[in-house]
Amino acid sequence: ARKAIDPKDRLQIGLFLLKESRYSEALTVFRQYIADEPNSPFLDRAYLGAGVTLYQGLGQLTSAYQYFLTVLDLNPDPEIEAQTRRYLDAIQSMQKMQIRRR
Repeated sequence: ARKAIDPKDRLQIGLFLLKESRYSEALTVFRQYIADEPNSPFLDRAYLGAGVTLYQGLGQLTSAYQYFLTVLDLNPDPEIEAQTRRYLDAIQSMQKMQIRRR
């Protein structure tokens, strides 16, 4: 049934769920999009959405980092790339702070 919804609309649903702090549901939407639309020109946005959901909502930094790296592999547009690099930089900064505390 989910494939009956336009792929762009599915991304918007995921973003809405993320904005509403419905993280598990948002992650499900993004992961399903990734599985269902592997050749989509918006695949970078789905990976970014999944990464942001894992980072902000679920605190799963390692998993988020992997999604963000995949975004860069997809040659995203400059805006998506800039957002992704900010998240990657934030994760790297947090990891450096944890190392210094030890």
